[in-house]
Amino acid sequence: MKQRIHHLAQLLALGFSTFVLVGCSGSGNVASVNGNVSLDGTPLPGAYVVFTPTVPGGQASAITDELGNYQLQYTREIRGAEIGEHTVRITTFEGGNPDADSPRPPTPEKLPSIYNSATELKASVKAGKNKVDFSLYSSKGKPPRR
Repeated sequence: MKQRIHHLAQLLALGFSTFVLVGCSGSGNVASVNGNVSLDGTPLPGAYVVFTPTVPGGQASAITDELGNYQLQYTREIRGAEIGEHTVRITTFEGGNPDADSPRPPTPEKLPSIYNSATELKASVKAGKNKVDFSLYSSKGKPPRR
């Protein structure tokens, strides 16, 4: 339980820092980024995708649709991500909302930590349109043996 709370706190801090940093940076160096996320060859709906520049800058994020597709948002009005190199985190964890009128329990993480808390994912965003797909694997981040 403590690990889930810690993970939720990290995600909330990540979201807040995105809001703060994006509000402080310009949008002239932002390019369109979309793509698809799959897990073991199947589209991964409801995954939270975050691009963080490797140099100081604003993060961009998206949630995958039912087909695993995403389109990054830099700010509420601007789609895309800053041009340059990024560290990428993808998570399916949700903290739940036990105090809401319609309470919902936390959703456990489906992905290995190499895709989120200990991410090894990288992406390069160039000027223009970018398509960045992620083929993820539940078996310690490696494709299953055939």
